[in-house]
Amino acid sequence: MVAPKISVDALVEALEPRFGCVRELDEPQGLDQLVLLLLARDASFKRARSALRRLQQDYVDWNDVRVTPAYEIAGKIEAVGAQTALRKAGELLDLLSTLYLRFNKMSVEGAPSPEAPPDEVKRRARLLAFLAEKAALYGALMPMHGAKEDDVLPSPELTRVLARLGLVDAKANDAAAREALLKKSKPGERIALQFVLHQLALRMCVHKTPLCGECPVSERCPSAKVDEAADDAKSAKKKASGEKKKPPARPKAR
Repeated sequence: MVAPKISVDALVEALEPRFGCVRELDEPQGLDQLVLLLLARDASFKRARSALRRLQQDYVDWNDVRVTPAYEIAGKIEAVGAQTALRKAGELLDLLSTLYLRFNKMSVEGAPSPEAPPDEVKRRARLLAFLAEKAALYGALMPMHGAKEDDVLPSPELTRVLARLGLVDAKANDAAAREALLKKSKPGERIALQFVLHQLALRMCVHKTPLCGECPVSERCPSAKVDEAADDAKSAKKKASGEKKKPPARPKAR
């Protein structure tokens, strides 16, 4: 029996407890927003914001954070979870170091104004490409920071997950996946939806070896059911093959 398609609302409801969630890009500064996205992975939005506020309170600016030892940063962000605080502190320091040294503290605000010089537009494009390499989630959400309306930014990761969930055709390209999500979601829901889908793509619905057994939505995923049925068929075939094998011939009596 094919699993019924899951709605986008049900996706967020099922995945948010596992991955945490950011529902709006509302930090006034782009870099603050980026740090919040990093902290919110595997943590509730409330805990991530609490950790962000602690860093903003205890340090002069993000450059001050950048030159602080990871263990000290971890102590400040324990609200996101003691077991992941040190890892996230390392990720944060790595991100800040690259931004300050490679991009010279370039603003990570929304898209440049139409009057922006070509060099600024190119630098902005390089910055977004770097963020997308760090995490597809950054590349998907940060271009929307400061925008009046939320959007869906296409990516191969997002398209792969949507195709496996049966929400778009298996041969759909990124543009088609974007259009499908725009139709299936409402304004105000798309930030949260993309957040959890990108986390699912990164942690479980990976390219070649999806971890269907750990996925919170596997029961509603037609691809997981197909994989399960294929495994059952292989096991049954192997078992039948073994039963049909002739017993070894007895040695002839001398």
